[in-house]
Amino acid sequence: MPVTWNLAENPAAQWLSPSAITGALEPGADATVTLTFNPAGLAEATYNTTLRITGGSVERTVPVTLRVANYRVYLPLVIRN
Repeated sequence: MPVTWNLAENPAAQWLSPSAITGALEPGADATVTLTFNPAGLAEATYNTTLRITGGSVERTVPVTLRVANYRVYLPLVIRN
């Protein structure tokens, strides 16, 4: 019997987009959720949220942090080891 899982952000984060927020899994199966970060329009700061993943009687939390920094890059960029 499949187990339904759900993903929620607390607090809601406009800068974070999960590829899925719900699904169903057979016992022993796994799922991949891709997180896309979008810093457009955000001020330079650190942004935090917590993902809450629930499924059946299981609950897990995952902290997520996005740091937006104002870096200037001048070309040509030369990196040496």
